[in-house]
Amino acid sequence: MGNRNLPRSKHADPAYKRARAYLIPAAHADPDTRCPAPGCGLTLAEKQRTKPGDGWDCGHPEPDALTGQARTTYTAWHSSCNRSHGAAKGNRSRFGNALGL
Repeated sequence: MGNRNLPRSKHADPAYKRARAYLIPAAHADPDTRCPAPGCGLTLAEKQRTKPGDGWDCGHPEPDALTGQARTTYTAWHSSCNRSHGAAKGNRSRFGNALGL
């Protein structure tokens, strides 16, 4: 049996699941949606020029890369941006500056 003292995954959060259910279809329906991930800001068509097959995902509620404004709600991110950001964030929390991150 797993350790019950570990924090729950944010992906198990009911608010995340609700947001994901409407964000992804809405982002796919609007070709002008831009990814707010740090360093991105591209539409899906622009992103797919370098990442064919990339789609939308429910991203992280962090400051918007385009405006710098703090967000408290989930937004649609490109799948590749979301996974890259999540991996980097996880590595920083596990290894800190040992990896030069």
